[in-house]
Amino acid sequence: MHRKVILELDPALLKMMGYQDLLSKIEYIEGMDTFKIETHSASESGICKVKLRRGINFRDLEPVTTALGMTIEPLGDKDGIFVCFFKAKLEDRAAELLKSINADLIYSLPFYLSEEKVILSFFGDNENIKLFLNTLNNFGINFKVVSLQKPSQENTLSSLTERQKEILTTAKNRGYYDPPRKVSSQELANHFGISTATLLEHLRKAETKVIDSLFVPV
Repeated sequence: MHRKVILELDPALLKMMGYQDLLSKIEYIEGMDTFKIETHSASESGICKVKLRRGINFRDLEPVTTALGMTIEPLGDKDGIFVCFFKAKLEDRAAELLKSINADLIYSLPFYLSEEKVILSFFGDNENIKLFLNTLNNFGINFKVVSLQKPSQENTLSSLTERQKEILTTAKNRGYYDPPRKVSSQELANHFGISTATLLEHLRKAETKVIDSLFVPV
């Protein structure tokens, strides 16, 4: 049985990730509907909400983000909360953790980082969930299961637009989700005559809708 799991992780994980200096200047980073973690490349990217600490601006972040090999690009703001493009390569210890997790998981929302709280969500079957949690234990990372959700019986594709359904179905049929992938995002984009960025946006929105529709609280 496949489930969605939401974990609250020990904030000590942030030291492993090398984020302690960054979060001394940022109150929180919160993933939005296009947030993604790439296990094979030990990186994370997407559109996030970012709230800066009082008196901090994005120029103040540049020495920290440059040292981390990170990009945080503001796209707009409302009431002091910025919508940003976020991309980062994980530090060695965090990369080692992520790459050691051979579980077949889809990372989801909510995703949240602050000095006080780390929230991580993912979708997988019972065997891969157990593998993931065992790996966290092996690395000495404390966690609490906030939510464990089971599938609902509704049509999982009903929430998609026709375009999202077409792109997601084609990606699945052509092996985009196979390990290893049989078709790249660029090849899929060429097939539909759109940019790779547009294709990935369609896929990420479709994946989020499908995952959300699969689950209801236990």
